[in-house]
Amino acid sequence: MAVNKRIQWIDIARGIAILLVIIGHSLGNYWPGYLGNFIFVVHMPIFFILSGYLYHLKEETTLFKSGVKNLLIPYIGTVVIELLCLIISKFLKDGIFYSRIGSVKGLLLSSFYGIGVPIRTPFNIDIVGIGAIWFLMAFFGGTLIFNLIMRLKIADRYKFLIVIIVSLFGYTLNQYIT
Repeated sequence: MAVNKRIQWIDIARGIAILLVIIGHSLGNYWPGYLGNFIFVVHMPIFFILSGYLYHLKEETTLFKSGVKNLLIPYIGTVVIELLCLIISKFLKDGIFYSRIGSVKGLLLSSFYGIGVPIRTPFNIDIVGIGAIWFLMAFFGGTLIFNLIMRLKIADRYKFLIVIIVSLFGYTLNQYIT
């Protein structure tokens, strides 16, 4: 008989986060104000915090292969499905298939940037957001960076400081370069 190694409170927290993601993305435009903002401020950090709590050091190649398999392949698969919907929607004008990204070039740009909302780059290029799958790219990159920091042969307090500095750098850089 296999031993269940799941931690109940983590499963409950994940369930709450999933419900908040669904509520936030389903009703976000209808719940402006504090409650809607609260949902969007809380739901994704819960996943990152829980992932950090469950973190254990991994070899770079193992982590990279796992990330490609579990995060990038689903991301690329979803982009391919969107591409198929885009192509079919160009041929069928009856509205059965719909693509919110109007061109293959737009889809490729959105896929490359991997952000959830529409943006205008510093070069005045408008990019349609890729949607909810942005999380897969962000989690892949964040996991690799975090693992590299945790592999450093320095005291944990310095690793914590590096994580804070990298986070602040990313936040600041985002103000100037998307």
